Amino acid sequence: MTMMQALAAPGRAPEIPPEHDVYGWLIGSWHLDVVHYAGDLRGRGVEGEVHFGWVLEGRAVQDVWIMKAEGIVDTYGTTLRVWDAALQAWRVTWVNPITGRRDELIGRRSGNDLVQIGTHAGGALIRWIFSEITDESFRWTGEALNPDGATWKLEAEFHGRKGLTMNSDQSLREQLQKLLDSDHAHVRFDEAVKDFPAALRGKRPEGAPHSAWELLEHLRIAQSDILEFTRDPNHVSPAFPEGYWPSSAAPPSDEAWDASVAAFRGDLRALIELAADASVDLHARIPHGDGQTVLRQLLLTADHNAYHLGQFMTVRRTVGA
Repeated sequence: MTMMQALAAPGRAPEIPPEHDVYGWLIGSWHLDVVHYAGDLRGRGVEGEVHFGWVLEGRAVQDVWIMKAEGIVDTYGTTLRVWDAALQAWRVTWVNPITGRRDELIGRRSGNDLVQIGTHAGGALIRWIFSEITDESFRWTGEALNPDGATWKLEAEFHGRKGLTMNSDQSLREQLQKLLDSDHAHVRFDEAVKDFPAALRGKRPEGAPHSAWELLEHLRIAQSDILEFTRDPNHVSPAFPEGYWPSSAAPPSDEAWDASVAAFRGDLRALIELAADASVDLHARIPHGDGQTVLRQLLLTADHNAYHLGQFMTVRRTVGA
């Protein structure tokens, strides 16, 4: 048996009452958005990860917190939470060897929150709270009592999401960027529209519902609508379905075709930048939507573009462009 095998446990020890199992829901890996750490970090894209597991025959829950951002935070520490039957609560010890930080707290459930009260090594009273708890997310705040003995100072705030660590989040962003603008099983937009003869842009193949111009404009309008809805709470979508298609089969001019191509490229770049922006929470609901997330919008764009670019290529080949 190795040391790690001896330390880890498959679950909670039977002597811990189920109603006092206040940490078991955390078991697994979580992605952290670092909102505050000795200062407001909103929009800075500072991230971390934390991993929880049962240890010591299931009588304790241990974690590893990892947060690294040059000049802002450097954490690679662990918390050990041990069930104290006499106290009917959890004794919590946090250690970060990088900074020498060590804190002691007592953890209990308080309503829907998990509240841990204790002291810094220097004696200052602290409270750490898990709140807004769901199966997939939580909010963690760490506060210290001010010298006035009445008010609290926020020292740290993290937002956790289940099962997505820093490496997997970055990998997801990279794959989204490739999905939006690569030729992996899809034709790229630039290849589809390259050197399309002006005389054939408005021609509908026999039995086909759309010309190349109609498909180009539909791609542009739909992609623009997805992008603007995602980033602008005041955006108004076109009427469906007529607002998503041009009024004629042929472009009014060569300049109109070129403008449509340029607009599509610009919006696609904006979506790719959105996917790459670490400060954008891909999984959070868009505040002005009805359940959509940024991730959903990016996948919708890729799916819609792939479908209609396939139609576009069929039209191109059929008309001999």
